[in-house]
Amino acid sequence: MIGKSAQFPLHVWLPDAMEGPTPVSALIHAATMVKAGIYLCARLFPLFLLTPVTTDFMIVIGTVTALGSALMALVNRDFKRILAFSTLSQLGFMVVALGALNYVAAVLHLLNHAFFKALLFMGAGSAIHGTGTNDIYQMGGLLKYQKVTGLTILAATVSIAGIPPFAGFWSKDEILLAAWQTSPVAFWLLAFTSLLTAFYMFRLFFVVFTGPKLGDYHGHESSLPMILPLVVLSVFALGSGALTKPISIMLTGHAHVAETHIPMIISIVAVALGVGLSAAVYFFRVIDAGKIAAALSPLHKLLLNRYYIDRVYEKISALFACSFAAVLDLFDRYVIDGVVNVVARFNLLLADICRWFDYHVVDGIIRGFCGTVVGFGGSLRRFADGNVQSYLALVLVGVVLLLLAAMGGVML
Repeated sequence: MIGKSAQFPLHVWLPDAMEGPTPVSALIHAATMVKAGIYLCARLFPLFLLTPVTTDFMIVIGTVTALGSALMALVNRDFKRILAFSTLSQLGFMVVALGALNYVAAVLHLLNHAFFKALLFMGAGSAIHGTGTNDIYQMGGLLKYQKVTGLTILAATVSIAGIPPFAGFWSKDEILLAAWQTSPVAFWLLAFTSLLTAFYMFRLFFVVFTGPKLGDYHGHESSLPMILPLVVLSVFALGSGALTKPISIMLTGHAHVAETHIPMIISIVAVALGVGLSAAVYFFRVIDAGKIAAALSPLHKLLLNRYYIDRVYEKISALFACSFAAVLDLFDRYVIDGVVNVVARFNLLLADICRWFDYHVVDGIIRGFCGTVVGFGGSLRRFADGNVQSYLALVLVGVVLLLLAAMGGVML
C-alpha cells in the first residue's frame, strides 16, 4: 500500500510520473492507479481491526505524507507537479482515515478526490495547451483567454480546499473527525495541512488565472472536446458531497452522525486562513512572497529539493549499482575468466601433447616407413644401372646360389 499509493518514503515516483500526458494523469494518477492501495486497505479493513500496531503506523505515515507533500507543493512552480504533490497529500488524508478505523471517510474522500483531481489535471492540460508551458510563473492572466478552463479549475480548487458546502469539505471533515477521535496530534497536523492545501491551491489559481500576464503566449480557449469534460467533471467536483449519506448507508447500513462539530469548525477556520493568506500574497499582493522565501531560504531550498530524498535514493542506487558492478567484475575476472583461463591452459597442454604425438609418433612412423622405402630403393637402384654385364653377373650369381642350395638340400 505504501508503494502503490505513494506514501512516504516511497512517494518519489509519483511527481516524476506526471511527465505523462494530462489525460493519463487524470485517469491513472488521480482517479485509479494510486488509489489501488487505498481501495485494497478498505477492502481488508476487518484484518486491520485485528492489528492496532498497523493502524497506528498508518496514521503516522499518512500524516507525514499529507503534511510533507503539502509543504513541497507550496514552493513548486510546475503546474502538474503541484497537482502531483497535492495528490500525495490527499492520499495521506485517506491513509489517516483508514488508520483511524474510519474506512467510510477514506472511501468518500477517494470518490470526491477522483472527481476534483481529474478535473484539475484535465484543466492543467487545457492551460498548458493554451500557454505552451508548465511553469505557472510564465502564465498569468489566463482567465481572460480561458474563462471555461479557469472557472472549472476554480470549482475544483474550492472543492479540494474543503470550502463548504462543496464536495471536498464533507469527506475531509469526516477524516478530521476520525483523527480528532483517534490521535489529537494527527488531527492538528492535518488541520494545518488543510490550511496549506487551501493556500497552495489558491496560489495556483491566482498566479495562473488572475493578475498580470507573465508569459509570452497567445492565449486561447481550448476546443470543445477538451473543455466539455471539464464542465461535466466540475458538476461532480462541486456536488459529489451529496453522495456522503447514501454511501455511508450503503457501506455501514446507517448514516453517520458526528458527536462533535469542533473539528469541522477548526477545519473551516483553517481553510479560511489559507485562502485569506493566499489572496493576500498572490491576489492583493500585500505580502511579498519573494521576501518570505528569502527569509526562509534554508527551508525553501529544502522543500524545492524535496527534502533531498530523491538524491538520497539516487546515491543509494548508485552505490548499490557500483558495488554490485564491482562484485560482478571480480566474479568475472577471478571466476569466469579463471575458469576460461584454466580451460584454455588445459587445451593448450592437450594441443602440445597432440602436437608431440603427431610429430614424433604418427609422423615418425610415416617418416620411418618412408626412409626404409627410400633406403631400400636406393640400395636396389645400384643394381639397376642398365649394364647388361652386371645383370648377367647377378643372374649367374643367383644361379650358383640356387645350385648350391639345391646341392646342399640333396646332400641332406
